[in-house]
Amino acid sequence: MSERAHRDDAVRRAREDLITQGLVRASLPASLVAHEIEQSWRRSVSLSVDPAAGPHIVGEIDPDATILRAAGRILDQWQVNLTDSRMTLFLADEAGRIVSRRIIDPQDESTLDSANAVEGFDFSEQALGTNGLGTPIEARGVVFVRGTEHFNDALASLACAGAPIKHPITGRIVGSLSIASHVDSASPLMVSMARQAGYEISEALELMADSRDLELARTYRNLRTSRNPVLVMNSGTVMTDLPALAHFDAEAHAGLWDTLRRYRWDEDSMRLELPTLGTAATVRRLGRAGQDAIFALEFTDPPSALSTTATTQSVPREPAAAASAPSFSRYEAAERDAIETALSEADGNKSQAAELLGIGRTTLYRKMRALKIPG
Repeated sequence: MSERAHRDDAVRRAREDLITQGLVRASLPASLVAHEIEQSWRRSVSLSVDPAAGPHIVGEIDPDATILRAAGRILDQWQVNLTDSRMTLFLADEAGRIVSRRIIDPQDESTLDSANAVEGFDFSEQALGTNGLGTPIEARGVVFVRGTEHFNDALASLACAGAPIKHPITGRIVGSLSIASHVDSASPLMVSMARQAGYEISEALELMADSRDLELARTYRNLRTSRNPVLVMNSGTVMTDLPALAHFDAEAHAGLWDTLRRYRWDEDSMRLELPTLGTAATVRRLGRAGQDAIFALEFTDPPSALSTTATTQSVPREPAAAASAPSFSRYEAAERDAIETALSEADGNKSQAAELLGIGRTTLYRKMRALKIPG
């Protein structure tokens, strides 16, 4: 048995042990796989991803999507540069769905088609486990997934170097770029190429940014000199340096934006209680009114230490609905069960539970809050 075949077997056994024995009991050999691969495996196991299940199609692809417009010419150029190789370029959106595939050698088409590595298919880590498109989004960094390191058995013949695509204005991960080849012809150079291509797409996104987002970014940079954490927002974007606001999701953004926009501003700043965020802030209105407004929040109170002074304004809440059990999707239910199991196995130690799940502690707190898990 060749050295590579021996390693492939060891990697496959380690991954299967993690699946069958569980996150706590399984013990992975030291240095067998990179740390980011092991963490991805753990996330995949915690979500009960089936290594034998193929990806599924997720809706129609918008040909005018921002990520496609930004990446089009860059993918064209890389396709030319890789003409003499047996590599394939993949572009995914922020949900991990393949939105573009550029095959260099037609001989690879049938192999990729058989693995459903095709436009429109969901290659998120939640759907497919460790892979070169979904894992960079979750890990927020470059990964190199070789052969049996893939969580899905259908991808074992491939090596994929993937890089996240970060929006240069907001810092948000808006997609990923992967360079794939047959595992026998894989090269470490694929990693640097994927990183460079991802960077070039980020640069293209900056050139496409509208004036409102550029103004928001300038405001954020100016306010970051404050000693206190800050958050700036317009109607479509939030930028913040406050880790405690990692749970500030689209719904919270929309609700706060609408409240601030409708507020009758007698002055350009006010003190504001934010019960749903567990903190209080000084809020300033910048720029024009209406949809073009920018609001800057400076947090002077630590989370959960709300001021109750008479001068503090409070974001109004919707009338309380009748108490009912929360409704979760199948994915959310599986995630909730995995978190509760990890917390139980870690005797309530959140740092250890986060490590078992392959996620950061801040991410664990955010997920616990979103999934109504006490503690």
